[in-house]
Amino acid sequence: MVTVAAPKDITPRWDYVAMRDKILPDSSFEPATKLGDNVVTPNQVTNQTTQQSIVNGGSPGGSDTDVQFNDGGAFGGEATLTFDKANKKLSIGAAGSIGRVAGPAAAAASNADGSSLVVQAGDGDGSGDGGSLGIFAGNGGTTGENGDIEIIAGGNASHAGGDVVIQGGDSAIGGDVILSGGPGSSGPAGRVVIGESYRAGGTLTTTDNAFHSVADVFGTTTNSAGLVRARVVGHRSSGSAGSANDSFMAEIVQGVKNNAGTVSLLSSLTFVFFYGDNAVCDVQFFVNGTQIELQVKGDTNNNYHWTYELWYQSVQ
Repeated sequence: MVTVAAPKDITPRWDYVAMRDKILPDSSFEPATKLGDNVVTPNQVTNQTTQQSIVNGGSPGGSDTDVQFNDGGAFGGEATLTFDKANKKLSIGAAGSIGRVAGPAAAAASNADGSSLVVQAGDGDGSGDGGSLGIFAGNGGTTGENGDIEIIAGGNASHAGGDVVIQGGDSAIGGDVILSGGPGSSGPAGRVVIGESYRAGGTLTTTDNAFHSVADVFGTTTNSAGLVRARVVGHRSSGSAGSANDSFMAEIVQGVKNNAGTVSLLSSLTFVFFYGDNAVCDVQFFVNGTQIELQVKGDTNNNYHWTYELWYQSVQ
């Protein structure tokens, strides 16, 4: 049997000063406090405000609902880029302006492709349906017109134009593609235009029997050929001559050629459809420099309201 005697004169000791000098000779050492990912000493934390600013890293930029972004190294907020939490809506742009979501363009002289931009609803799983994707133009005010939806592929004079592809889902039951012009409560319904290189539409009023050009014109490209087409509807609303509710309706087509900057209309105007109560009323295409204009004619002392649609398709 072995007996071990208890040690003598063992006194627990914590020599703080000695240990401090060995570990950190700098006598300014003070116990540290850890706040988040920051370590600070008591002298660095003087009040709750200082601690809070260290932990949070700064204050949000802009106003409430503004989306935060890096603005020159600081938090930035912009009134034209907001998020509505209640309705899960991201808003870009201001009233009366244009908001844009765009993929970056290729650098100048790089011969690189521009980036593609895909907008896609979520896929369903199992027996679940795929999500729908809606693109809606804004409604006009009391006397304003409803907004248009324009989907335009890129293109320039020396390369083929880009494609526009709109496709429903391709699972067991294919998704629908629905294209619909908006209903007009007091004016013409909106249009759906597919496969045309350019289109325009509008209204005007005439009070005499002279030809008047509509606001929209077509600019032609040097050494090109094309077709210009129009639908025109006119209605007499009042006047001291003519008959009440006289109407004019026509759809017309004509060829166009630009030969080294000289523009000419080819052959004669073709009427796809024509109806007129007043023999004086008429419609035609007109060359003005390198542009093609649509012109309408009413009758003297008659107030005619006109609506029109225009298409132009060309190739070099």
